[in-house]
Order: sequence, then structure tokens, then C-alpha cells
Amino acid sequence: MRYLFVCSRSPGNLGAIASWLARQDEVIFASGRERREYAIAGVRRVILKKPDNKKTDKNDYLDLWQDALRVSRSTNMTLGSVRDSGYDPDIIISSSANGSAFSLRELFPSALHVNFLEYESPALKSGRGPAMRYALQSLQAMQAHLAFSFFKPEPFLFGQEVCRKIRPAPLAVDTDFFSPCCGPGFSCWKFSSPQELLAFNLQDASLDQTGKAWETAALLLQKRPQSHIAMLLPNSFFMRGILERLESLPKDLQARLYPEIFLEHVEYRNLLASSRLVITPYARTDARGNLEAMSCASVLVAPKACDSFFRHGDNMLALPDENPRHQSDIIAEWLDGAGVLKEMGRRARNDVENEFCLQKVIPPFMQKITSAWAKLCDGRQQTEKP
Repeated sequence: MRYLFVCSRSPGNLGAIASWLARQDEVIFASGRERREYAIAGVRRVILKKPDNKKTDKNDYLDLWQDALRVSRSTNMTLGSVRDSGYDPDIIISSSANGSAFSLRELFPSALHVNFLEYESPALKSGRGPAMRYALQSLQAMQAHLAFSFFKPEPFLFGQEVCRKIRPAPLAVDTDFFSPCCGPGFSCWKFSSPQELLAFNLQDASLDQTGKAWETAALLLQKRPQSHIAMLLPNSFFMRGILERLESLPKDLQARLYPEIFLEHVEYRNLLASSRLVITPYARTDARGNLEAMSCASVLVAPKACDSFFRHGDNMLALPDENPRHQSDIIAEWLDGAGVLKEMGRRARNDVENEFCLQKVIPPFMQKITSAWAKLCDGRQQTEKP
């Protein structure tokens, strides 16, 4: 079968599905040049160029709609060339909050269209820009034959009708790629020899959460001179805030803290696998990043989760509260137990392999989609009969 992925981000939540399908089917992955550039064996990449924003109206909402229409037209021009080259997909899988998937049914009318809501950071739930992204996603979901979400959609953001249509999508992790410190393409992140590296994953953090994480990180650097900390940040706005705070630290602490955005995908994996702890000091709606860290046999540190998969003291460590001083004290204490952490990381890796590996999750999920495609084809044939 032929699959076309159209996404705002690469790989986003759909990379694992594309990775599995590419083992036996033709797959094209079209996305913009955003963080974590992705390459999957057997998958052809198509880059969607972002059109220039031209603000012509005094009404911000009209400008935002026009931006989305420009993105849609630009996407269709690029994918029109793909279609004209002879690639006519059977199934299109999209996830976009910027308008990329807005009019795909016009371009590929015979394909089964499957849409996934794109995860939005809790920090982006208010304002005109986010409101427009939710509206676009709602329209795309209603246009699709099937619609899924990796998180529970909120009716006040997406609307009751959209939420009734959305089905839950299972999380999957490419455990062959997200693996411990071994295999082709692996190198210890930014160091010639392993050191005590800690990763703070703040890619979905709010401004307030990022500030508290900064305090925890600074305290840890003071307590443990052997520690180095990488901070994964959502965007350049957060990066500017961290860089301003960084200047207030003593030089020896500044040299051991690394703010990062837009990591290449292999660099991201290598960072996870090189880290003694991967710290997410706030509750995440999207658990994929936590599972990727655990798959690399790194110990996840996060708030206590209601999901029974995440078990404090067994396959992860749960933070007691949001107080930066309390967090730094207990994290420093945990770091002293290197043997305990190594065994915990091994159990975490085994748990992810057993419950979230591609082989277990993707085939039954894709069976639902291919069955819908078969019904669509049957219905079309019945309609075309004289």
C-alpha cells in the first residue's frame, strides 16, 4: 500500500507509525523543517516550505485564516508535484495545526483520510494564535474519514462534535532506535567520555514551569560539581529567557548547563541515552517523550503519575512536590545510588519493550485503518456499478 504522512512536525507522534509501515509499504513523510529532523529507512522525505506571512488586514483573525490558507495552498503545490510524479496514496495520515492538511481531500479525493489532533502545550491554550490552531484542527478532524488523538481532547477547545468523533490512539515507541548507549550512530552527547549528565525535558513546559526547573537545575549544579545539565526547551522565546538567567550564574556553573532547541533526531536520542536521569519536573499530557527516555534505559524523574505503568522506585522516580529546593535535594540523593539507577533503567527499558514496542502496538491499530480503507473502496465500487 501507499501511505502519505502530512505533518507540522517531524517526526512528531506519527514517526513510530511511519517507521513500522516503511518495513513493507511505500511511505512518504511530508513536513516542515522543524525540530528533530527525522530520517527513517525506507521513508521518502518531502519538505513543505512555509510561505511568507503577509499581514494585510487589521483584523488578527482574518490574518491568521489567510496564513492558514497560504500554508494549505503551498502544501498542495508541493504535494501536487508528488501526485504528478505518479504517487497516488491509498491512505493519507495527517497531523497539523497550521493548515497543511486543510484541503488534502481536494488534492487526493480517492484516498482514505486519517487525521490526528496535534498536541498543544498547556502554555498555548489562550490567545488568538492558539485558538486558531484548535479551530483548524477541528475542521481537519471533521473532514477526515477517521480522526484520532494521543491525548484526551478538551471539548471547550475542540468542540463537542469533534470530541465525539475522536478515537484514542495508542502510543508506540521505536525501541530499536530509542535504545541504550550502543548501536550505529550513537555517540556520547557532546562529550568525549561519559560524565554525570542530566537532561531536563521542558519541551511542553509553561513559562512558570520553565522558571522553576531553572531553579532546580541551578541548585543541582551547586550541589554536584560533577554534574552537567542539558535543558530541552520549547522554542527560541524560552531560550532567550534561559540565556538571560544563565548570565546570573557563576562562570563554572554556566559552563555545565546547555540550553538546547531544535536538536537533530539522532542527537536527541543520544542525549537521552547518555543521561543518568531524564527529568520532567511537571505533569505532561503527552507521555511519548517520557517513554522514549525509558526506552533508552535512562531513569525518568517526573511527578507521580496516575497511570499504573509508571511505578515509583521500580521503573521511574516520582518527585514529591514542585518546590525547587526539595526537588534538587532528593535528585542529588538519588544520584548517589548509581547501581540502583542502572537496574531501574534496565527495568524501564524492558517495560517499554513489553508494552509500547512497534510490533505490539502498530499492527492492531493499523488493522482498523486498513479495514476502513477496504470499506471505502467497496463502497466506491458499488457506487460505480451501472
